[in-house]
Amino acid sequence: MNWTPETLRAHLQTNDRAVEWALVALWKRQTAAEQQAGETLLHNNRGFTSADAPRLTKWASGIYNRGWHLSPRQLAWLRTKGSDGAKNTRIGKYVGQLLDISAERRQEKVFADLKEAA
Repeated sequence: MNWTPETLRAHLQTNDRAVEWALVALWKRQTAAEQQAGETLLHNNRGFTSADAPRLTKWASGIYNRGWHLSPRQLAWLRTKGSDGAKNTRIGKYVGQLLDISAERRQEKVFADLKEAA
């Protein structure tokens, strides 16, 4: 599926597993040092913001490494807007990165299919 920012935001509002996928995908974009420390060390527009990193690194690591699922309270927190008057939800502010990840995966699949066909 080709996602738009609007369709992806709507999907994240209604699909719990999509939110978990998003957290893990963003966590994987962080450096190993950031994953270990639970904070943003490089300001490279990859992974979590410095404000979100401690909390979301813990949640993403639990999903990826331990098979945890987000609780209803965690999901609700991610789906609400921040207290700073943000226009996006807490997970919605990462839509640009998530669209990039989706495009990268589509491209990897095309290359794999071409390699297999050769």
